[in-house]
Amino acid sequence: MAFSTWEQHEEIGQSQIAINIQKFFEPYLENDEEIPVFKIDGQPLRKEEQTPEGFPPLKVHHPLGLWSTLAQASLVTNEFDSALALKYLKYFWNLEPRRGKYRYYDNLLYFFALLALSGNYQKEWS
Repeated sequence: MAFSTWEQHEEIGQSQIAINIQKFFEPYLENDEEIPVFKIDGQPLRKEEQTPEGFPPLKVHHPLGLWSTLAQASLVTNEFDSALALKYLKYFWNLEPRRGKYRYYDNLLYFFALLALSGNYQKEWS
């Protein structure tokens, strides 16, 4: 499939964004229970920035969902940074589905990532 120059640039740009996000969260790979919630500028949310009800939370409530989507990003980053992609894929492979209160949301993201990463979740283009 031939790409025009604009399409090639767009593909590389989106892959670079995915790589940047993976690199940003890489330090948390081994400590997924303590992932802070970040503001758009990349700074962690501070306690005084929460509402009195505690929203937004100070740490990620859905780490399985986060790791699943970051692993799925490896589908577009692999040819640009295969070592980082493999690191996320290995981490994802060893995750266990979530139990308890937040299982539906996390496990849904986990399931779709598993389908995509296995090559069994594809759109038929006609």
